[in-house]
Amino acid sequence: MKNTAASLEEAAFFVKSKVKKQNYIRVRPHSSASICVQIHKKSTFVSSLLSELELIINIKIKIELVIATKAKMTKYILYVATSIDGYIARSDGSIDWLLPPEQVNKNKDYLKFYNSIDAIVMGSTTYEQILGFGDWAYPGKLSYVLTSRNLSTLRLDIVFMKSMEEIVEDVNKRGYQRVWLMGGGRAASPFIQNGLVDEYFIFIIPIILGTGITLYQSLSELKLDLISQKSCPYGVVELHYKRK
Repeated sequence: MKNTAASLEEAAFFVKSKVKKQNYIRVRPHSSASICVQIHKKSTFVSSLLSELELIINIKIKIELVIATKAKMTKYILYVATSIDGYIARSDGSIDWLLPPEQVNKNKDYLKFYNSIDAIVMGSTTYEQILGFGDWAYPGKLSYVLTSRNLSTLRLDIVFMKSMEEIVEDVNKRGYQRVWLMGGGRAASPFIQNGLVDEYFIFIIPIILGTGITLYQSLSELKLDLISQKSCPYGVVELHYKRK
């Protein structure tokens, strides 16, 4: 809090210069975290200045705390594949048009991303689709399943949550820094709508479904900055965006 300490000293000398002629008050910076104020004579004028000083200090400290908190804020990253026309599944929920998991899991960029994240957020439909692949695909990574249904599991690395707020609170308690928003649309949309998503990795699969389940559900207009674009194997295009 070096900046706060400097501001305290500046504020102290400001008060001192204001009342020096009246000899009402003597202000001495005592340490980097406190101000020693010695009052020689009771005065409404002095009390008013002290109140102003306290207000300035409190505002400064709060601003710096907010900045520090934002610097350590968890990053929520949407990392998902869609069709050219923006669908993440067919109308019946099937995803047979996506690349097989064994192909995706061998991709170096995917492995780098996966190793960088602390936890995963998914909807219950996505969760049940993953169960259908066989062994749980993300052992050791805590997976939050956003659902209104009463689901259960014996696995300790899967938890069921009923709201985005519950997930965010638990993520903050655990101190996670990077969280993968896997989808589907109903699970990802509240995070997008509330401005929590920092980065978007959209993988465009070379297929037009014509109809299906969209990734972007009940969302307001949102402008993004394009960071990079990359051609991938099997005709896939990776688009990397950041929130403005």
